[in-house]
Amino acid sequence: MNHDDHIYAYPLYYEISFCDTNLRREINFVLNCHRLHRNNDLPSSILDNGCGTGLNLEKFSRSAQSVTGYDGSKQMAEYAAGRLSHLGNQARVVHGDLRDFKIPRKFDIAISMNAVFQYLMRCEDVAAHLRCVSDALTAKGLYLISLPTPQDFFVHPPDSIVSRWSGSKNDITVAVDWTYRQKSIDRSNQTFAGLARFIVTYAAEKHLLWMPYKYRMFFSQEIYALIALSGCFDIGEIYGAFDVNKHYTRMRKPKVMNVLLQKKRWDKL
Repeated sequence: MNHDDHIYAYPLYYEISFCDTNLRREINFVLNCHRLHRNNDLPSSILDNGCGTGLNLEKFSRSAQSVTGYDGSKQMAEYAAGRLSHLGNQARVVHGDLRDFKIPRKFDIAISMNAVFQYLMRCEDVAAHLRCVSDALTAKGLYLISLPTPQDFFVHPPDSIVSRWSGSKNDITVAVDWTYRQKSIDRSNQTFAGLARFIVTYAAEKHLLWMPYKYRMFFSQEIYALIALSGCFDIGEIYGAFDVNKHYTRMRKPKVMNVLLQKKRWDKL
């Protein structure tokens, strides 16, 4: 596969493929989490880990005084920076790594949406990431991590489903075959890998793009242990939907695992 044929090299096509129709609900959920856990206040500053094309940051900029994001893809970071350039000093986007980044600002809340957290393959990677996020937060900072429900890894394992969809914007259409080639499921390490295919149709021409992927599945007890061992955060709540009234442990079939972390207050120990 040619490096230039990776979907990450085409941020607009990526956004057409994965733009969530429930984006407004997710944005409101993040803001409501902050309100609920921080005396009904809206966050004045937000950090987006793995910000992609900057769509979330653009929405958050309407209520926050400053928004910052970083992404492991240089093309994505550049695209997001261009999208937010009209905001001036209110917005900043850089190219960075989940496991090793430094932002010269402090934030009220950090987020990892769209399963970005699943790129952390090793426990050491999780610990390094949590330390970086903790360093970037204010004393009362929050961190919201959105993950798929772990039971799906065994009830509906990735190699047992077929997932295809399409998206369009203006005169561009992208047909996605997420399960084009399922490479491997490693249950002992809780990882799955594959190759997704994207067929882009524009001006009567078709362009074939690819996305090799590898993700780690996290279980709730594992999350509790990793957070405790990090020494950086306490778990505030786990929600089973993008709704602060739907707690993960009280739902029969939670749709997602949204983990809200509170930065550890050493002055309270």
